[in-house]
Amino acid sequence: MMSKRRLFRDFKISRSCSLSMNNYRDYLPYLEKDFNNRCGYCNTSKDYLSTNLQIDHFIPRKVFKHYDKTLDNNYSNLVYCCPKCNSAKRAKHAGDKYENTMFYDPGIIDFNEVFYLQDGIILSDDFVGKNMIKELKLYRPIHQISWIVSKLDSLCEVVSKTNRLDVKVKEKILSELLIQYRYYSKLFLSTYKKSEQEDIKIIEILDKGEI
Repeated sequence: MMSKRRLFRDFKISRSCSLSMNNYRDYLPYLEKDFNNRCGYCNTSKDYLSTNLQIDHFIPRKVFKHYDKTLDNNYSNLVYCCPKCNSAKRAKHAGDKYENTMFYDPGIIDFNEVFYLQDGIILSDDFVGKNMIKELKLYRPIHQISWIVSKLDSLCEVVSKTNRLDVKVKEKILSELLIQYRYYSKLFLSTYKKSEQEDIKIIEILDKGEI
């Protein structure tokens, strides 16, 4: 039985940098802050990866290099994203040269209005949203595992800060949560490095576990 719908993310992305840089990579600290250290597309946290997040050009460089190279260093055209989403999106583009109708810009569109989660699975009832799930491969189990890790991380923080539990009970609950957190964190990292062809094995592991 599927659980109730959950919000895709618990914060709102807002591009706040008004500076003009000569190299788009110099915007990285501002992107990290504005995107809350999470991938703008799939919402995976930087903290769960063993590699740095990357910078995507929403209107791809392959497209704008022919008519407006200023978009290369334009902060409004930059999206903080994980390597998987960046690799899947690449130079995909549709629509006018100053738009990309194949995707929603996470710095403009609230993804909570497009996507929702059920048991950590990213879903959408929106036409473009469904296409994004397909094009960015948001259906892959790594995203469900990322949600599990995030959920366990939040639970560990809540339990560690509460004063309503007996000390021994609190320690036991926290110990059990940390075991689960470490297990799924390790599973996430190993899965992130695997190809899509190996996903069936991961799905079987998730089906056997309790989320």
